[in-house]
Amino acid sequence: MEPPVSQNGDDALGKRAKKLNLLFEKYMQRIIQSLSYAKFALCFPELDEHQHDALVMAHKQVCEYLETSMKEDFQNIVAERELLERLNELDQLVEQAKVKHKSGESKKAGTGIIFEPEQALRARTAPLKIAELERLKKQRSELQAENQTLMTAIVTQRDELKGLCYTVSTSLNQFEQVGEKSQF
Repeated sequence: MEPPVSQNGDDALGKRAKKLNLLFEKYMQRIIQSLSYAKFALCFPELDEHQHDALVMAHKQVCEYLETSMKEDFQNIVAERELLERLNELDQLVEQAKVKHKSGESKKAGTGIIFEPEQALRARTAPLKIAELERLKKQRSELQAENQTLMTAIVTQRDELKGLCYTVSTSLNQFEQVGEKSQF
């Protein structure tokens, strides 16, 4: 099964579309490779022992079905969302922006463009990560304050318990002394 191609008849995939196909193939192969026969046979030890050839064939069929199914699903998603066309269009827009940047047009217009997807992703996720970090810091300080309050309560209760133990011990000693005096 071939990787998806652009529906507009243009089989030349852009940089991002090629990268998408390459990543899909890479991770699909990783998934298939992770389904080794040894792992598969552990699930069916009796079949492996008595009908090894049949289990090998079943493993092969499962792997082929999984690969075919993943490819079909991927192609359907790519087609439904027109990903290849959109990625190719994005590549064209980036190229146009590079040309404008080199000619100085973008400086005149006051626009700045991030050219690489990794940079765009970092720029997009940085504020989210900063906000999450702040939330976690706040949560940590609240937990530390709560822990401090609980530690103070524990120390206070421990001191009260010591006082009660001392009182009980003193009372018990006095009671024993009274009991000893009354026996004589």
